[in-house]
Amino acid sequence: MGTLHIVKGSHKFSNLIRSYDDYRYAFGGVSKRVIKKYSTPILLKGGQDVILDDRLIHWSPRNKSSRIRTAFQLELIPQETELAIYYRANKQELLKYAIDAKTYRETSLTLEKPANLELIGKLNQPYISYGNKQFILMMQGVVPGNTRPKRNLFERLFNL
Repeated sequence: MGTLHIVKGSHKFSNLIRSYDDYRYAFGGVSKRVIKKYSTPILLKGGQDVILDDRLIHWSPRNKSSRIRTAFQLELIPQETELAIYYRANKQELLKYAIDAKTYRETSLTLEKPANLELIGKLNQPYISYGNKQFILMMQGVVPGNTRPKRNLFERLFNL
C-alpha cells in the first residue's frame, strides 16, 4: 500500500516558517531518484505508528493496491502556544492569521484559507524552491543560505 519513507535529519534545515503551499511545492524540483537515494523506509506492522517532527521530509509511494490506505495525524501543541496559520501573499511575504482552536482542528490540513481570519502580522520571508543540488547540500549538513554545515550540540562537543 506504500511504505512510509523519511529523509533522516531533514527537519534540521527546515527552520523557516512556511505556508501550506510552501510545503507542497518546495521540494518539487528535487528528482524522485535523489529523494529515493536519501530516503529510509520505515517498516511498520499493522497497528504500529511513528512519531515524527512534521518538518521531516516524509513521503509514501502511490498506493497500487485496491485497499484504502489510512493515515492518522495527531498534533501536540502546548496550551500556551499562540495558534496562527500562514498563507503566502506573494513570493516574498507570508501573512500570519490568528486562528482559534476549533477552526484550526477543522481546517489546518487543508490548503484553503478559512473565512474571517484576523490578519495579525506579515513576515518578509521569500519562498524557497529546492532543486537536486540544494537538496544534496542540505543532506551534507549545509543550511540553505549558509556555507557552513549546521551541527548539533553532540557533533560540536565531539568534533564529529
